[in-house]
Amino acid sequence: MFRKLMGVSVFLLLLSLVASPAQAVPIFEGAFLTVTDVPGQGTTAGGAYLIAPARDSVFTPFISFCLQETEAIVKNGFEVFQVVGITTWAEMEMAATGGDDVTLKDPVDAKTAWIYQKYLEGDWAALGLTAWTNGDVRGNAVQKAIWCLEGEDPTGLAGACSYLPAKNVMDAAELAMPAGLGDVRSLNLIWTRNAYGHLAGDPAQDVLTHAAEPASLILLGTGLVGLGSAWRKRRG
Repeated sequence: MFRKLMGVSVFLLLLSLVASPAQAVPIFEGAFLTVTDVPGQGTTAGGAYLIAPARDSVFTPFISFCLQETEAIVKNGFEVFQVVGITTWAEMEMAATGGDDVTLKDPVDAKTAWIYQKYLEGDWAALGLTAWTNGDVRGNAVQKAIWCLEGEDPTGLAGACSYLPAKNVMDAAELAMPAGLGDVRSLNLIWTRNAYGHLAGDPAQDVLTHAAEPASLILLGTGLVGLGSAWRKRRG
């Protein structure tokens, strides 16, 4: 019952995003947020998340994916994280996971930004995912493709780079040859309390955000309507 209620709550939040795109409020540095799995758009090991405001922060909730597989985040919709940077890189990344041992920064790959944008638009053909209509497969494919592109599965043990739908997504991104990140950015997050073996102020797993302009928000709304329709069909 709780899972169904959570699913309905998330779906209503998604609809609120579609209802008034022109009034969208962007996330900002210093904002507090929570992370929740989007039902039917990936398993607990990956997939789409809903980022929502917490405490006294005000911004429009949005869909996101994680940039790092090696840092922790809790997706229960209650644990609070804080944005300490809105950047073009993931923080606290060693060379072993795509970053630099000196700067500890891992620049977001242009293909990652392209994949994220196409997911928000619901453009499954562009992503090479028309062969899979299952939302969990599509969500996992995008997440694993991002992890692979960002060097987050160097040993291959997580299977991010070998997952067939993710391979299709990466092949599609390679063919698209994106030149830059556009308005896609990384949210550098920290823990806000001592919990789950982490201390307040410790780095948390960075996630993607989209500084949407009005035209982009219309596309985002279209994609979310598609996600909502698929969700209702699965529940129907």
